[in-house]
Amino acid sequence: MVIGITVYVGFHILQLGKKIADPRTRDAPFDSHGNGDMLFDCTNLNSIKIVREIGRGIYKAVYLGTYGSGAKVAVKTGLYKSCVANGERFWNCWHDSRIKFHAEIHLSQELKHPNILELLGYCYRGKRIETASLVDEGLVAVYEYGEPLNQTFLRESPIRWRLQAAIDLLDLLHYLDKSPIGSLRFQDLRRRHFLLKNGVLKLIDLEGLHNVEPICRDLEQSNRDPDANRIIYETIKPNECSRLNLSCVDGYCAGFNAMNGLRKMNFFMLQYMLDVQQSDELTLGALGTKRVRDSLFKVQRMLNEPGNYKASAVKKRLLEAISVVG
Repeated sequence: MVIGITVYVGFHILQLGKKIADPRTRDAPFDSHGNGDMLFDCTNLNSIKIVREIGRGIYKAVYLGTYGSGAKVAVKTGLYKSCVANGERFWNCWHDSRIKFHAEIHLSQELKHPNILELLGYCYRGKRIETASLVDEGLVAVYEYGEPLNQTFLRESPIRWRLQAAIDLLDLLHYLDKSPIGSLRFQDLRRRHFLLKNGVLKLIDLEGLHNVEPICRDLEQSNRDPDANRIIYETIKPNECSRLNLSCVDGYCAGFNAMNGLRKMNFFMLQYMLDVQQSDELTLGALGTKRVRDSLFKVQRMLNEPGNYKASAVKKRLLEAISVVG
């Protein structure tokens, strides 16, 4: 059940239920010593062997880890020193890092979909965020491990895999639009936000998701949310909402989140996956290639008009294309 949404320091913290403590509270409880059915918690985190660093941002660092007989996992730790090095105040960096990391873990617990990287466990000891090891104070989260993608892979993989993977991504968009915590929007989406795990594309970055549709009204008006008196950081004019073939409902541009997701997914992922290659012609033959091209042409027309179509409608059209491939 959605209780509400808090906008804080320009970042949306989703209050997903009373069981989740408000991360703004300095001593907010974050029970990670027994994470239910999760594989890891504070009691066994030291069974993971850190191999090397594989990624680093302003607020988090990611490491390749192994456990058991060599199974791979991705280990995320909090990070704020890079933020301080950029000239920000220590308190702001520590605070933002803590809030963003908490929010990502909460979202990973709430959102369950085959194309979202699975959270395998987490541990929060003390009040620190950054940690030097898996046994010291700090916040650590463990995820499935996936391999990075590149544009060539998306273009040149077998066509049946590409079509099925595209259908999976559209199904993910539909899930995010109808999620348990409302229609979710990507604040940012890039190809690097997806990894490949056992042949399946997995979304790894949930930090930038939020469930507020833009306010659609004159910019001269107050930028306060009329329903909850929240500060709103994105407002669009009503005629802009109409131009996108969307409706301004109760002051909100209804459907904007879903349209935004479809547009960004097409730009960074789908357009490369739905382009028929010469190698596909060898697989499909002349007649099959023509039928697939015709189907994908219709799909691309729909993707170029994201305000007119939902992800579910595009998915239905893609299913017709994949039936030709067999």
